[in-house]
Amino acid sequence: MENKINIIPLHNIDKSILEFIQISLRNIFNKETCILDKINVPENSFDKIRNQYNANKILNYLIENLPLKNIKDINLAILDLDIFVPSLNFVFGLAVNFPRICLISTARLNPLFYTNFNYSLKSKSLTPELIKKE
Repeated sequence: MENKINIIPLHNIDKSILEFIQISLRNIFNKETCILDKINVPENSFDKIRNQYNANKILNYLIENLPLKNIKDINLAILDLDIFVPSLNFVFGLAVNFPRICLISTARLNPLFYTNFNYSLKSKSLTPELIKKE
């Protein structure tokens, strides 16, 4: 059986974004895709000084807790929190080859991240397209 793509929601990622990603991945890669149950972000991944989440800690948590049945699949974990690695101010994502897990954050793809003002519905509609490109 050919590997499938699992989408792993973390934190409070919007269901419409998950469904958009699922359809996009299915169309682009012509693979079976499924949305798995939500996983909570580990509390120890939050860095109070930076007010961000450590992507390495989240990825390691996912590796340690990935069900054996999903080891051979491609696993895309997606969250709406600002993430970083110690050597960089922020990252959009992080991945490892085995098990095949990719972590992406939509936080900085959302126009609201950069402003406290209201934004147009047109700007909001760009977010799914930016996620697809990421």
